Amino acid sequence: MLIRLLILVSITLVSSVLAASDSDDTTVAPELALSFEANQEFELAIDAYQQQVTKAEAAFGPFSEELIDPLMGLARSYFAVSDYDAAFKTNERAQHLTHRNQGVYSIRQLEGIDLMTQIYLSQREIEMADKQQIFSLFISEHHFGKESIDLLPALAKMSMWYMDTGQYRHAQDVLARSRDIIKSSGNTHEPSQIPAIIETAKIKRLRRSCCSHKILQDALAIVDANPDIGNDLRAWIYVELADSYTVRGEAEKAANNYRLAWQAMNEKQRWDYFLQPRPIALSKELEEKSNLRILRAEKNRFGRGKFEPMSVEEKLLLETLPPQEFHIPVNDHDYKVRIRDRMFRHPEDKKTFRVVGHPFQFVHEQLLNILPQSMHDDEDLAKLYVELSFTVNQKGSIREVEVESSNVPAKVRRLMRQVLRKTKFRPRILAGEMITTSQVQLYQTFEP
Repeated sequence: MLIRLLILVSITLVSSVLAASDSDDTTVAPELALSFEANQEFELAIDAYQQQVTKAEAAFGPFSEELIDPLMGLARSYFAVSDYDAAFKTNERAQHLTHRNQGVYSIRQLEGIDLMTQIYLSQREIEMADKQQIFSLFISEHHFGKESIDLLPALAKMSMWYMDTGQYRHAQDVLARSRDIIKSSGNTHEPSQIPAIIETAKIKRLRRSCCSHKILQDALAIVDANPDIGNDLRAWIYVELADSYTVRGEAEKAANNYRLAWQAMNEKQRWDYFLQPRPIALSKELEEKSNLRILRAEKNRFGRGKFEPMSVEEKLLLETLPPQEFHIPVNDHDYKVRIRDRMFRHPEDKKTFRVVGHPFQFVHEQLLNILPQSMHDDEDLAKLYVELSFTVNQKGSIREVEVESSNVPAKVRRLMRQVLRKTKFRPRILAGEMITTSQVQLYQTFEP
């Protein structure tokens, strides 16, 4: 009752402030609505934004530019309370007014495009979300120019989207484009290339393509050409290069670069990077030498049927098989969905597929094939877990894997043991030396 009373008092306060005078409408009300939104009082924010929209319509008309900001705030607040239909319609109206008042290519609409992306993601309409992000980049290209240095933030954002949705080839292309723009300024050793180089190395591991350590040599060349580069950037490069060597099993080279990173770091950075072993972002097949041959019915150009063997890439994602691969994604805010690289997609394949799990990810439908029917619903999957302990040696390899507790079938426990044995961890480092760490704990969930 007390909470309800406070809400009623707050709503009354909002109404009185908004009704105070027309001159106050465009100053006080937006601040009040934004304050409610910032404090996550979204129901109050919705009421405040709605009243602001009503006042703006009365003062300036239904197609005025003054409506855009309160409509966007209203759309954000609707989204926050999971009213996706209202968020969609309100955001769509704000976009229409932006086009009408500022033109189809106005960069003011970028916030609305990102919100529309989130709405589509919440409804698992991943292809529509992808189209929104492609359109966002198009708007930025039109505004800044395709070769402009000012386009780099938009390209970085797009490469992150591609990485988070499993479109690694596209992500790599966008990062290469960023580097080309930077180098076109005349300095081939410009340090601002380094983040793109590091992300490209990670993508190579996720694509299981050779050789992530080689591209990081470009970053070292930039460091050598720029002696004034700060230690933070140097340490980052050395860590990433060491991680790449760890994945390749080149322990001595990895150790040398971990030591260089340690020397370049302050105590806080050493704590953040090396206090405990941590998994390195990568992707691996579970059965690297599988002789399983699967045929797909095809038609030649004359319409005659024939059978053709599936490619390795097609088999890895075939939903009728048990898990064939696993991923450790780069970012924790991963969208739990993948868009197939068109290079490896058969015309009859679905363009998108779901993934499940944290920190290790699996193809959703493949995981269901080793679970009983009673565990297939999303709510049931979200309750599943496996708690494991293991040893990470100086080389980043996993030994002595034990299941401490779980509520999953034996097949899933075996899967997790197999996954860990194929994984590489950044080892713990103490006083600049790699050490073996026992009783490392990992809690694997399967929330979609």
